[in-house]
Amino acid sequence: MLDLFSRALGTLNEILTAGILITAASLLLYSLTFNLRDRAARAFGWMLLFVTVVYLGDLAAGTSATAIGAEIWLRFQWIGIAFLPAAYLHLGDALLSTTGQPSRGRRRGTVRLFYAISGAFMAAAALTDWVVRGPALERIQSAPHLSTGPLFWPFALYFAATTLVAFSFVGRAYRRCLTATTRRRMGYLLLAGGAPALGSFPYWLLAGQITPHPGI
Repeated sequence: MLDLFSRALGTLNEILTAGILITAASLLLYSLTFNLRDRAARAFGWMLLFVTVVYLGDLAAGTSATAIGAEIWLRFQWIGIAFLPAAYLHLGDALLSTTGQPSRGRRRGTVRLFYAISGAFMAAAALTDWVVRGPALERIQSAPHLSTGPLFWPFALYFAATTLVAFSFVGRAYRRCLTATTRRRMGYLLLAGGAPALGSFPYWLLAGQITPHPGI
């Protein structure tokens, strides 16, 4: 009975992951029709790209026939996981500039620095065992995941702090809106903008720290 329940949850997880992947990819393609000279449109496109990478890796890992294949996709997934907080910060900076508060160099420099930090975490996760460990994988309710490495908790702190700063940027942009229409649209971004970052964090790794599970 428990095994049947676990399989049902695994199937549901794959269906939801596929749905999110299709939605993110569709929005990414739609965003390419925007004026890509606009910084907010470019930042939005980058965020959608990283969300697509996260859920593509998650779906491919969940359907992989071998542990090695699943690990490859899970490490590929970290391209999106590592860069998402920086992309969200990029979007917040671009929205502030759109509302008439340009960077003057400091915010833009901060965004570039955070992209560099994300790149370092991405390389460490994809090529080493410093952030996530392999080749041993574990399954929790049929969801494959790697185990945490020594730099996972510093990354989790970086992820949370960057997301909070980005959320504050979008909040400042919302308060600067002058018309009801722009305030409503910015409100949608304020409420939903952080969802891709929060939803893409690898929570399975946290669960694996407190509950023992057999390997694949």
